[in-house]
Amino acid sequence: MNPVISFSRKIIQTSQKLLPEARGGVYILIYHLIDGGTSSPVDISLPVFRSHLEYLRDHLQVISLEEAIKKLEDGTAANSKFVVLTFDDGYLNFYTHAWPLIQEFKIPVTLYIPVNFIDGTAPAPLKTMNELKACSWQQLQDLTASKMVEIGSHTFTHPDLRTIPPETARWEIEDSRAKLEEKLQRSVPSFAYPKALWSRRLEELVRGNYRSAVIGGGMSVRPSRWNPHRLSRIPMRKDMPADLGRVIESPVWLEERISSWVRPWMHRLRSGTSY
Repeated sequence: MNPVISFSRKIIQTSQKLLPEARGGVYILIYHLIDGGTSSPVDISLPVFRSHLEYLRDHLQVISLEEAIKKLEDGTAANSKFVVLTFDDGYLNFYTHAWPLIQEFKIPVTLYIPVNFIDGTAPAPLKTMNELKACSWQQLQDLTASKMVEIGSHTFTHPDLRTIPPETARWEIEDSRAKLEEKLQRSVPSFAYPKALWSRRLEELVRGNYRSAVIGGGMSVRPSRWNPHRLSRIPMRKDMPADLGRVIESPVWLEERISSWVRPWMHRLRSGTSY
């Protein structure tokens, strides 16, 4: 690791320990892969994932995203902590590795689907040395039939929506929901911005099509200041503490919070676009 980055992370990690404990809020966690056999920083081992679920079972209330929105609306989340589990991208790994544990612990999950990855007409959103396969439509139907898995849209092709023509963005946002509802015969009330990159222009379009939408940000969501179409999430990474309690004891996970400020500029530099 770059020495400057390593030193910066140490400062951030030290600062994290100084933050006060949060009294309440909704913590929305993002997972991608569970024991996926890749070197990706978001590929969490099965033992660590089990330890997360055990901690949640023993110490906190895990609720669905829809229930969390209700608790934010009525103020219940002001003085109590709640956790929502979300998974992005619909990898086969979710069905084969994560789903058995989710069933065992009886935990509700929202799974965000990029339609063309499931169809086999777009590559996996995560770029790894290993081939990442998608769930099939039949597997997604099995998941939703359990009533424990809610499906959200993650567009068709997982693009940076800010950099594509408005009509294409509209298609990615609106038509992906219609396709998911047609294939799964379920309502799709939530949306996840690809790469956690959003804009106010896009938010207006998302607001007209979904009850809620999620980004990154690394913060808990509190009734005193929240936007149902810009819900902050905390990505789970293998370089984070295995002790989930440390991650959600304070109102913000600083590493992700800072990354969420830097991420849009990095994408801008890589793409050479302005917006």
